[in-house]
Amino acid sequence: MLARWLGAQLLSLAAEAHGWPESAEFRTFEDWVHALRTNGEALLAYAADDADGQVAVTADAKAALRWVADHLEHLWD
Repeated sequence: MLARWLGAQLLSLAAEAHGWPESAEFRTFEDWVHALRTNGEALLAYAADDADGQVAVTADAKAALRWVADHLEHLWD
């Protein structure tokens, strides 16, 4: 499932990132890593819910997909 794969990739990037797209949104490296983790965990939570046969489209998973789309150019590792 896409949510499981993408969530795992975001968490992997958070664990191995060496830089970040410094901006008003991500003033520090920790801000960037936190965003990667938060969105990765939201997608994994959605995937886990699906694995139990209880598919529920959550606001957090949708927001995480929007976050990925909005920051796609910065997901370089």
